[in-house]
Amino acid sequence: MSESAQKGDTGGMPNLDHLRWIAALAVAFQHARALVMVDYHPGAGLVGNAVFFAAGFSHEAVIVFFVLSGYLVGGKALRLLREGSTRAQRQRFVQDRFVRIALVLWPALLLTAVIAAIAPSSAVLTTAGWSADLVNIVADSTAPGWAATSVMLNEILVPTVPYNDPLWSLAYEWTYYVLAAAAVFLFARDRSILGLIVVVYAAALLALVAWNCPLLLWMMLYWLAGAFVAGVPGLRMPWLTGGVFCLVLMLSRFDQPAGMSDICVAAATALLIADRAFRSGRVASRLAGWLASFSFSLYVVHWPIMLLLVAWLQSFGYVEQRLPEGIAAYALIILLVGVSYAGAIGFAWATEARTDAVRGWMRRRNSTAAGQGPVRVP
Repeated sequence: MSESAQKGDTGGMPNLDHLRWIAALAVAFQHARALVMVDYHPGAGLVGNAVFFAAGFSHEAVIVFFVLSGYLVGGKALRLLREGSTRAQRQRFVQDRFVRIALVLWPALLLTAVIAAIAPSSAVLTTAGWSADLVNIVADSTAPGWAATSVMLNEILVPTVPYNDPLWSLAYEWTYYVLAAAAVFLFARDRSILGLIVVVYAAALLALVAWNCPLLLWMMLYWLAGAFVAGVPGLRMPWLTGGVFCLVLMLSRFDQPAGMSDICVAAATALLIADRAFRSGRVASRLAGWLASFSFSLYVVHWPIMLLLVAWLQSFGYVEQRLPEGIAAYALIILLVGVSYAGAIGFAWATEARTDAVRGWMRRRNSTAAGQGPVRVP
């Protein structure tokens, strides 16, 4: 894997990479716990309570993802708006975002379809309510769901195909990218066919979202929080910002008024990212870069991989119902997460690690089509 691929979209900032991989792990950990271990109940014991507590941050992790994405992508869009942009810069912005999503989403959907085809019929796939909010996966994986998910209109038109439910957030993310790109094109000094297409597309998306998925617009505030702190200069209070971030995460595990926890997590994450001392920190930089290099892949493939593994176990008479807290449950959680990591590493090698190469190929192709001849892409 090239150095640029390892750095990914964080630009080689190890502490941001740590946020990425820890957030991805939090999502996978909670999903593994929900699949094979009973939900929280009083009297779980010290170890059981610790596992339940630690495996409860997947929603907060997605909020962190949105804020971090806003910082990296929305911050770039704001710079283009503030400083002005060339036609080539705007085209590159759209292409880079499309490649980042599509190069991972479509192979992930293909892998999910293969898993759906080979997974044995079992309780985890056919029982509504196997775990909290889990539907009958086989019955609810409809053709419209597959189709909408493939073009990132899931949640906006129909629910995400439940064989890979975490893909819901990619539809949100893609919509934010499109709206940001449309703003850049709208305020550009010159006009182009691509700009017109993006603006019309963004307007249609916005209408669909306002009609059928207003939550997407609400959560865009978290993305915008990350974008706006990209321009904050000089904040250097890592112990304060880090402490607030950790405290808010801990408090998010306790009951709060509706929406308040998400707002606080988003604000604390934005504050932490705004801290230049945190961003420039280089704690375990090689490890951070490696773990972050497949964190996106882990996010998009862990759920179908876990479903397949549990379905296989059930076909042999194991895990016929979710296990009580204990060694067997903890070992199975570790197994699910470990297999998901192994699958994600291989998947990332074939997809996510090729992002820079595909972007470079598209730029060279555009330059050749424009009659400029081949160009070197850093």
